[in-house]
Amino acid sequence: MALFLSASVVAAFEETLTAIVALAFFMPVLIGCGGNTGTQSATLVIRAIAIGDLSLRNWFGVVKRELLVGLLLGVTLGGVLWLWSSFWKGGAAVGQVAGMSVIIIVLLANLIGSLLPIILTKIKLDPAVVSNPLITTLLDATGLLIYFSIAKWWLKF
Repeated sequence: MALFLSASVVAAFEETLTAIVALAFFMPVLIGCGGNTGTQSATLVIRAIAIGDLSLRNWFGVVKRELLVGLLLGVTLGGVLWLWSSFWKGGAAVGQVAGMSVIIIVLLANLIGSLLPIILTKIKLDPAVVSNPLITTLLDATGLLIYFSIAKWWLKF
């Protein structure tokens, strides 16, 4: 199911991808950044819940901290990806799209990764069982949607 969702996003942006094939080169990087960042954030939150460092009352501080970490990580990864992709494939325009996309994807990943275990705990589901597969599925599709939407907007397709 998850793969079909991601494939549907790619198919929806077929025209943009056909016009600039270099966009395809960065899809695995962006998906990987989103999934890895989201699952790491979720793992930290699940651990904090399990050992009692996090209660449902002080969730906002944790989410705020994770968003700050996401912003710092996103800007760092985005800068590196922008530089690397500007000189490797696609040129500066594709590099800008990839860089902007990874910043937003990593921020979203940290938000989802920190909120989902809290929500699952609140509704009495075990976040350790559900979080990582759900985060990966959500971020694969939304990461591609973000990437191609930015590409279409920035590159005027």
